[in-house]
Order: sequence, then structure tokens, then C-alpha cells
Amino acid sequence: WLFYGAQTYIPSAFAAVIFSSVILVNALNTRIWRKEPTSKGVIIGGIMGIGGLSLVFLPALSNLALDNGVVLGLGLGILGTFTASIGNVAAANLKDLGGKLVLTNAWGMLIGGCVTLSVHALLGGEWVFPTDAGYWLPLVYLVTVSSIIGFGSYLSLIGRLGPARAASTSVVFPLVAFVPSIVFEGVAVSTELVIGVALVLGGNTLVLWERHRANRKNTPRQRD
Repeated sequence: WLFYGAQTYIPSAFAAVIFSSVILVNALNTRIWRKEPTSKGVIIGGIMGIGGLSLVFLPALSNLALDNGVVLGLGLGILGTFTASIGNVAAANLKDLGGKLVLTNAWGMLIGGCVTLSVHALLGGEWVFPTDAGYWLPLVYLVTVSSIIGFGSYLSLIGRLGPARAASTSVVFPLVAFVPSIVFEGVAVSTELVIGVALVLGGNTLVLWERHRANRKNTPRQRD
């Protein structure tokens, strides 16, 4: 809800850049709440990813006018990133306590839905139930594919890699959405775009390599 609200005031590309910083916020929250050390590789990889996305969306960022709406959009985006990070750490803690993936996902969506409805009511929002298929078909897709399947897969990734390294996937989200724009919307491929994509992929590779190296270090060697 926070990111939907943010995109009312700022471009969706800018909101994606803000959310990509969740990798650094996850690393910080993991260190604070789970007492897990954060390697330099994870931090450097996150910075590379954010820098790459900034280059990718440089034209959109350069055209922003700093007014009250943009400031509000920035605030909502930052708050949304922080709350998402807290949810990631909570999911990892539930996994450690033996929580089931399906139940964790279901409870998270139930609580999130209740909070969203409460905020909507407090802000005096209208209760509208459209009847056309153009509303319900995308909603069904968002609920099933994007939420239940997609977020369930992400929670599984958190259980395997931990919140800090699982968040490395977030820097790719805007790029996935950016590809159709090049193909169908005629977005020009620029030098900034190429360098930005390279930085994002390089940052992800560094973060995942750090995870692989940590696993090898913590796995006892078998004697012949």
C-alpha cells in the first residue's frame, strides 16, 4: 500500500530505485535483530545495485521537480522499504522457529490486508466493488501469481539465504519491468542504461558469491 501511494506522487521507476535499497536495510536489520555479521561484499554489492539502477533511471530522476508531492512520495517509498525489511527479518525468525511457509505467507497476507483496510477506512476512503472483468482478472492475477506464488517463493528464498542476501533479487525487479518498455514502448538504449545493467548484475553476483563463500567456510571438510 505504501508503494502504491508513493507512485501517486513519483514515477514508478523512482519508487523501484528506492525499494532496491532494501538489500542494505535488510543487512542492517539482520545485524541488529538477528546478530548476523554483514560482510563487506554484501554492502558493496548492494551499493553497486543501487548505483546501477540510478543510472538506468537517470532520465526519470533528472526530470523530477522537488515539490511537496515528490517529498511525500519519497517518504512513503522509504517507509515502505523499511517495513518490507522488517517483514523479511520476521519471516526469517519464524523460519528458524519452525514456522511453515504456507502459514507464514497466509498470516502475513491476512495481517497486511487488515492493516490496509483499516488505513483505508481511517482515511475516509470509499468502498467500491467494480463488476467489470477488466478489474477482477488483474486482481486475480495479483492475488494468485504475484502474491501467493511470488511472495511464497520469496519467503522460501529468505529461509535458504537469509534476509540480507535474499533481498539481492530486489535490484532486478525494475529491470524486469524495464525490458518490455524497450520492446513495446520504444525506450532508447543509452550508455547509462548499459552501464547500469552491468552494475546491477555485478552487484548481485558479488552478493551471491559472498553467500557461496560463507557456506563453504561454515561447512566442515570431510576427511578422506
